[in-house]
Amino acid sequence: MVPFEFNDTKISYYTVTNEGHRAYNLSTAFPSGPSNQAVLIYHNNKLLKNRIDYTISTNSVELASSVPLEKNDIITIKEYTNTNGSYVPETPLS
Repeated sequence: MVPFEFNDTKISYYTVTNEGHRAYNLSTAFPSGPSNQAVLIYHNNKLLKNRIDYTISTNSVELASSVPLEKNDIITIKEYTNTNGSYVPETPLS
């Protein structure tokens, strides 16, 4: 589903102090199967792509080595516990 900001959105900010540190904790466990939860990850306000720029495990996010980290970069993690208020209708392919 499409995340949207509401009262149940948790936003965490991390300042990079060690370029080799690529794992960041989630505040709540993220299910491995289908769910109404969503997570968006930003690097210096640029939205990263799941399974390309990062991977999610149950309790953490790991950034790929292709994401160039430097000291004082900002990693933002937005956790959405419920995406029920969002809807994207089916769209034709052509």
